[in-house]
Amino acid sequence: MPWRVDLCCVIPFVFHHGRSGWTAGRQVWDLLDVPESLQSYVPNMELQILDLHVQSDEQLARDLQLRTNLLLLKYAQRPELAEHLPAICRQMAEWLSEPDGRSRIEAALNYIANFTDQVSAAQLSTAIENEIRDRSIQMPTIVQQRFLEGVEQGKTIGLTQGIQQGLTQGQWIGQIQTLQELLGQPVSPSAELTARSIAELTELAGALKAAVQGKKL
Repeated sequence: MPWRVDLCCVIPFVFHHGRSGWTAGRQVWDLLDVPESLQSYVPNMELQILDLHVQSDEQLARDLQLRTNLLLLKYAQRPELAEHLPAICRQMAEWLSEPDGRSRIEAALNYIANFTDQVSAAQLSTAIENEIRDRSIQMPTIVQQRFLEGVEQGKTIGLTQGIQQGLTQGQWIGQIQTLQELLGQPVSPSAELTARSIAELTELAGALKAAVQGKKL
């Protein structure tokens, strides 16, 4: 019997949930600089693209959990997240009837806390309070605790340095402490972080986010 190796089937699929719709090419050749004389040597395939930006909310999914996660991904990097956050949290609350519902809610809140800047600590806290806590989930979680600490720290600093700057610094502090928790690192005291500038806090948060993302890969 002749020696034979069956190759794996490769289907190029793009899941896009950026701030704007997919604008790049829809074939492999569109994404490569292939001279015409060499095109016959380079395989070309049409990309299957799921672009959440152009999907209506009603089209996303019938399954509640998948639909909620897709909604979160769709709006995570868009200003409309603040508008849709209460509905997203309301749908998360439905997960509480399932055995692992609490852990999935906390994972979603961790995502909001660490990977989007489209909602403030106050907006997230209000959505959790109104849409989830009323359905008996025990709050605050680590995420909410850190965000609330950030808000309170921001309010305190804002009395002397301006409310907006204080809230911004407080949010960075809350985010840094959350990321340190996720990485199993010692959590920096709020007083120590408060002494740092916004630029220093931004740089530290960026490094911690990169570490979290590298840990998940």
